[in-house]
Amino acid sequence: MRIGFALAWVLQSCAVSHNLYMHDAIPFQKGEGVSYLGVGTGFAPRLDSVSTAGNVYYTNKLNIMPNLCAGAQGHLKNNLSGRLSINFPFILGGIGCRGGLQYAFLPAASKFNVALGGDAGFVLSRGSIRIFGSMNAMNPEVAGITHADVFMPFTIQMNDHARLTITPRLCSQAFWIRRSVGDTRSYSYSPNAWGVSGNIRIRQVNMEMTILQVDGVLMPAVGVSRNWVL
Repeated sequence: MRIGFALAWVLQSCAVSHNLYMHDAIPFQKGEGVSYLGVGTGFAPRLDSVSTAGNVYYTNKLNIMPNLCAGAQGHLKNNLSGRLSINFPFILGGIGCRGGLQYAFLPAASKFNVALGGDAGFVLSRGSIRIFGSMNAMNPEVAGITHADVFMPFTIQMNDHARLTITPRLCSQAFWIRRSVGDTRSYSYSPNAWGVSGNIRIRQVNMEMTILQVDGVLMPAVGVSRNWVL
């Protein structure tokens, strides 16, 4: 408990979007699933300054920040699978959740597969939340983040131990920025983005890179995770 409290205290509080996607178009069979734990990067609004009166000033730009991510994916029905994950922005500076569905168009035995899916989620950074039994002040300038994605992964089963997946995606996200520190009112910076993800899974290790076009700027997100079969 004391170690967890110290770690949460020294790391900066922040609201960061969840961009470790873990795509794989090959469907799970009945009773199958996978869990994972990984580290990736996401995006946070770049704040310019806070006045002595507490007013928040920002421009429509984003910073790249780290995330600790954990999640699970598994079979629901036929070629339909479910996805659920949580993330801890700036490792332990907040908490977010994302869930979604994916449908694969070809059988699991196919060496090549394509799927269509969608995710929606949020990141909390409101006032304060309880982490490891302590009250840890969250980012006072950003109220939180909401986001939704539509994606179409294409997966090639290269051999028994390796898969390559390329995923085009459309993203809609809103960064809810407070008008002033501690104010319950907020306004949103809501850039729509599109891009492509590439990930390779070798045995139980997944390595991923995403390039998103956000308001005319190319933004990279990277991550690595360890999978466990459920």
